[in-house]
Amino acid sequence: MVIGMKIGGRAVAVAAALAFSFVVGAAAYGWDNHEQLSARALAAQTWTGRELKAESLDDFLAATKADLAKALAAVEAKARKDYPSYRPLPADLAFDPTAEGDALHASFIGAIRVDPEKPFPLFLQVPVGGDRQGRPDLAEDQVAIGEVRVPNGPFVALAPGEAVTALEVAETACDEPDYGMDFGLYQDNGTAWGARYGFGIQPWGNPKLSYGTQAPFHMSFDNEPGILHALAKWTTESNSGYRIDLYSALARFAFSEGHEYWGWRFAGWALHYVQDLTQPYHASIMPSKSTFSLIMTNAFGSKAAKDGLTTLLSNRHLIFENYQYSVMAAWKGDLGANPAYAALVGTSDSAGDASSAPKDVSGKNWAIKAIAKAARARGKELDRDIVATFPAKYVNDPSFDFGAWQSDTRYAYDPLADLLARDPMKAAAFDLELAKNLKATGEVTRTFMAAMAAADR
Repeated sequence: MVIGMKIGGRAVAVAAALAFSFVVGAAAYGWDNHEQLSARALAAQTWTGRELKAESLDDFLAATKADLAKALAAVEAKARKDYPSYRPLPADLAFDPTAEGDALHASFIGAIRVDPEKPFPLFLQVPVGGDRQGRPDLAEDQVAIGEVRVPNGPFVALAPGEAVTALEVAETACDEPDYGMDFGLYQDNGTAWGARYGFGIQPWGNPKLSYGTQAPFHMSFDNEPGILHALAKWTTESNSGYRIDLYSALARFAFSEGHEYWGWRFAGWALHYVQDLTQPYHASIMPSKSTFSLIMTNAFGSKAAKDGLTTLLSNRHLIFENYQYSVMAAWKGDLGANPAYAALVGTSDSAGDASSAPKDVSGKNWAIKAIAKAARARGKELDRDIVATFPAKYVNDPSFDFGAWQSDTRYAYDPLADLLARDPMKAAAFDLELAKNLKATGEVTRTFMAAMAAADR
């Protein structure tokens, strides 16, 4: 009781300290290359072979704009009801169904509030070992803003009307939100669109780094204890649930209008944020710290101590993603080669049949309250195993910034190859930890996409 009173009396100071420590460096990516995950998790699902015709975004908008305005208005109304911290769409950005050409494109981009510099060409990301089918290469900078890693790059271009499968579209699209769609959307990000979009001041993540600006769209701390929410309101200001609901609604709308290509592309976009919430570092402020310890450190610890905690958090987050990337990039089709493969792929009775799709795969009730909550629960064990497995300099030295070093060395360090060379037994043990997390990702992926497939009738 006495401690509670003291904490309550310092609520403003604690909130400020918590906010400061997270502004410095939360890693903003979830899984490293979602296409690899989805290609494996979804390959056996019954809907994946549905043949579609590639369609440009501008053609889709021109064909559906009258009814699209109503669909987007419904999404906006739902977001205002479901998410107390949601910042409403400014009235002047509401989708304009009377616009045409470039103005119509710009109106849609503004209405969904994504980076207007992000291109949206017709393209595919080919899985590791996949057939490029003679399609022309498409450079990464024709698809993405900033740095991306594509294990079987470059991308390949599609022509309007070209036949593709639902799986090809969905697995490609689910990596696309990491290509800059959510860059610079906040008022303090120094962009013209961030000043217009109405999302306010960035609640966490680094507002000065492009990839750091997307953090509140790809992470959720809604399952942290109520005392943290009370002391630091910013912990409730995530936009991941809103993104899931927005792109899910757009997918269902596109299917209802007979535009299957965009139905599956929007579904892939929504899947990205769902998958992000299965990553423990995206569902917990700091897995290695108890609530009490986190509050005490942030309220009374030195600046160096708080900065050090943030560095350690970022380093472990990135090591885990790099390891996962390397494991998936090494895929050669043998499920027995790594327990993570079989865990991700699941069994023949794994969720994914559209006929038994769940009724609610919403951002609020399903993704945040169930999926992110389960991921948060896995975080403490994962964090502990990372510290026990990888070199101390990379995961337990608060003076070493792994992310900056990794960027400078252009991913010279391969955590999988290093661990296999140093200690194969540790590698085998950590593969089981990765498998535990990818099992959840695979199951959630199939469940969500089954719900999307049920809408494509």
